[in-house]
Amino acid sequence: MTGHETVQELLIENDGDIEQLARIFGCSISTLKRVLNKETFLTVEALSEFKEFLFAVKIDGKNILKENDPRNDYWIIKYKNFLNKYIYWAGGLVILGVLIGASVGSSGGDYSEGVVPFVGTINLFNIVLIILSYLFVFGILKIWPYQNPEWLYIENINPIFEVLI
Repeated sequence: MTGHETVQELLIENDGDIEQLARIFGCSISTLKRVLNKETFLTVEALSEFKEFLFAVKIDGKNILKENDPRNDYWIIKYKNFLNKYIYWAGGLVILGVLIGASVGSSGGDYSEGVVPFVGTINLFNIVLIILSYLFVFGILKIWPYQNPEWLYIENINPIFEVLI
């Protein structure tokens, strides 16, 4: 495979996100575009690195793209990904609590033991905690958003990755 074919395959695998590919490899977007347009070609080292990564993506799937993206190392994005991953568990706990509260409440039981108010309090706590967590993430990302590195948009030739034709 040539350099531009490898880059094309990687762009297909990551849904055309050329910025993500540039962040992963530490090169500029213009470098990748020049390789795609066959204006330059990848150095031997860069070509082997791109091919190894393409092989890893084909074997392990698209998750390897997210794992290697430096953007996902930003602490608040890690926390957001954590929330998104476990939101289903939190929602399941809320639904389970509602079902337990409904079954205990419909049985005509004695409320003096505090079972129904306790379950309601846990559900309310879970819902408030989820909402506050997402508001925290939203606020932090509005105040301190992730900033792409400056070198991502440099137009110069990068001799580490490309060689002029």
